[in-house]
Amino acid sequence: MSGHQTYRSLNRPLEILGVERKLFFCLLLGCFLIFYIFEAFRGALGLFVLLMLVARTVNAVEPRLFTIIVKMNGRPTRFDPAKWVQEDHLLG
Repeated sequence: MSGHQTYRSLNRPLEILGVERKLFFCLLLGCFLIFYIFEAFRGALGLFVLLMLVARTVNAVEPRLFTIIVKMNGRPTRFDPAKWVQEDHLLG
């Protein structure tokens, strides 16, 4: 390894239980709301465990996937001339 020993630790994303911290707090907030609204502790705990397993699996495959999906959502679609389909109602 070239460079300093702290290089790898400075560039790692901040994680809680193997999931990015923003996603972790979103999961925690969602499960708390389920508990608060439905008063079902087991349901909220089960949902939290299930979502944490899914998030950890996705994070192991691609750590930035959730960030990419969130940023991609607001972008307009681009015109692709190769996918052009002639519509009959425009021919008149």
